[in-house]
Amino acid sequence: MYFYIYLVVFLVLLYSTLYYIFIDEISIYQVKIEHFNFDLLYKKQPIVITDSIINIDDIIFKLFNYNIIYYDQKISNIWERNKYKYCIIYASDKNNNPIEISLCNPLTANNNGIPNENSKITTIKLQSNKVLIIPFKWYYHISGLPEVHGIHDYITYGISCVSYK
Repeated sequence: MYFYIYLVVFLVLLYSTLYYIFIDEISIYQVKIEHFNFDLLYKKQPIVITDSIINIDDIIFKLFNYNIIYYDQKISNIWERNKYKYCIIYASDKNNNPIEISLCNPLTANNNGIPNENSKITTIKLQSNKVLIIPFKWYYHISGLPEVHGIHDYITYGISCVSYK
């Protein structure tokens, strides 16, 4: 009996370590919502949905129905590390100004989470009604006031509960 419990715990731990394997590059994928598939999410690169999205809640429930969803996260004017499996940034039509988002690959930031001169950084201007999906543990800095939604699965939810950062 204990063997099966240990086996399950071992497999969950092994699976959760796969969340920390990153590629040392930045590729921004741009896709229309009808061509979106989950294989893009598994590449652990930022994704811009180029369609004009009127109701972000419909998209979130359609794509991430079986996940844990957090709404209206607070935005500070510092570099932050994405603690969710996916951080969804939506430039709502309330803001006619584009939202500027700087992204840094998790492999190239220093230990305190601030990109340095060797970090690979890219900046995106997100127009109204567009969506950006940021993968787990990527660093980001937002200038503007978008709607931010966090999407957890049960593994990242458990990781966020036991990690201090």
